[in-house]
Amino acid sequence: AIAVSAGSTHTCAITQGSMVSCWGQNTHGQTQVPTGTFIDVSAGEYHTCGVQTDGTARCWGIDDGSSSDNGQVRDTPSGTFASISAGSLHSCALDTHSTVVCWGDDSYGQATPPTNAFLGVSAGSLHTCGVTTTHEILCWGENSFGQSTAPSGDFSAVESGAFHTCAVSTTGVTTCWGWGDFGQTTTPSIT
Repeated sequence: AIAVSAGSTHTCAITQGSMVSCWGQNTHGQTQVPTGTFIDVSAGEYHTCGVQTDGTARCWGIDDGSSSDNGQVRDTPSGTFASISAGSLHSCALDTHSTVVCWGDDSYGQATPPTNAFLGVSAGSLHTCGVTTTHEILCWGENSFGQSTAPSGDFSAVESGAFHTCAVSTTGVTTCWGWGDFGQTTTPSIT
């Protein structure tokens, strides 16, 4: 594999041949990969999203009219994308013009991104964070544990969890914030 993404109860990887392989729980079709080749994949809670080699976004899994069906698969937008992130009940993608597009559940504003230009985006449970082209972290959505209150500084990457968020600074330092009851925001010394 050349890339891997772990969701709530399933995992997906991109092989060296640009194919996606998924395994784990498949109660909602989240491991039933559509045909095609991919440049990015993201496993969410009960769905998975990928960017195909032609830049189109594809999502599969929960879209069955249940209480967990919020359009995170059904409402996948058209366009040309560079990367994608599947959250719990929403998904986001970065298009080739550095614009973040989100769809699905927006009950906390997690699917309503700011209009800034972005380098990357990460969808969490009820919040989303992105790294802007000026290396700032912007977060939107639910913030009951401070997971959307990003620190200041220059960053190169961000990853949103369920109720916490972590980012890597441009100098290589990892910082985490939000709910930390299990030590998930206490970063170890990494060299």
